[in-house]
Amino acid sequence: MIYNLIDNFYLTDEQLANTPSRQHDIDEETEATLRIYGCELIQEAGILLKCPQAVMATGQVLFQRFYCRKSLKDFNARRMALACLFLATKLEENHRRTRDILMVFDRVIKRREGSKSLPLLIPETREYDQMKERVITYERILLKTFGFIIHAVHPHKYVGSFVHSLEGGNELQQLAWNILNDSYRTTLCVRFKGNVVAAGAIYLAARRLQVPLPDNPPWWEAFKVPTEQLVEVVLTLNDLYQRPKAHYIEVNPEVLRSQAVSGAAKQLTPTPEGNDSPAPQDSSLIRGGPDVTSQQQGVPPAAAPVATTTAGPPNAKDMLADAIAAAQQRLQGNALPAAAGAAPRPDPDVLSTVHQELLPQG
Repeated sequence: MIYNLIDNFYLTDEQLANTPSRQHDIDEETEATLRIYGCELIQEAGILLKCPQAVMATGQVLFQRFYCRKSLKDFNARRMALACLFLATKLEENHRRTRDILMVFDRVIKRREGSKSLPLLIPETREYDQMKERVITYERILLKTFGFIIHAVHPHKYVGSFVHSLEGGNELQQLAWNILNDSYRTTLCVRFKGNVVAAGAIYLAARRLQVPLPDNPPWWEAFKVPTEQLVEVVLTLNDLYQRPKAHYIEVNPEVLRSQAVSGAAKQLTPTPEGNDSPAPQDSSLIRGGPDVTSQQQGVPPAAAPVATTTAGPPNAKDMLADAIAAAQQRLQGNALPAAAGAAPRPDPDVLSTVHQELLPQG
């Protein structure tokens, strides 16, 4: 029963192209950047808290699922990332003190903002109390949005059995595991089941390590992984490794208006002679976005994903030919640096050879 409910979390490409954020005029690139940014906050904070990877993975799945149902304009990405990690420690039965989670997350935020001085968040202060109240509020919103169905199935469990069956060795298994950790920064966890994502990670790891895998018949067919889905996973992961480091982008209109008014006021205010130091910055952990503390009772229940019917499955060769052409155009010229903390980027020729290895000839 619970696995049938989990299947409802997988969305079609049409549904992902029409998320609540997209309906609020947030473009695809901005939404992708904020999704990556929030997931990186969860991963970095979880490492500092010495949480097992299952905690960070669950937190990132919750984060990705939430923004398939709610808009980034309505719920601040920083606050939601904190709430997702907070809830994930409970779901994975690996509890951390609320004070520790808040202080570590605050430090991660400030460090990513480039703050030279990193003052500690002091408990029993107004700032601390506000953060604690917000994380509890956002946790309730998370639970209500999902109807308390928050179970997550991770692809890592497939890697060991797949690699063992393929006799790939420990190095292949470890690199595939690392790639899976990176995959949570994409929407793969809400698009494909775990065995498909695991197969894509193994493919990229094998390409990186130049480990030959059976191709007659294709090895992924033994694990019931459709070729078209494997192609999409490979291209999505490769695209992730071409992106620059994600940064926070303010999208809440109220905060943007407030910042515009504040900036105009600073321009009109003369700077005293002999004082060139910038105005002190707000050290609040998670700024921006409406304060939903007083709105939690009005959050509507989550709507079930809308079933989408199509005329039929796309032709794998046609789809791959278009994807390869688009990907090669993006790779022309200077390549962007790999994302910070990512697994080694696959070889550049992965896109030019993927059609030969993934699709049957004829």
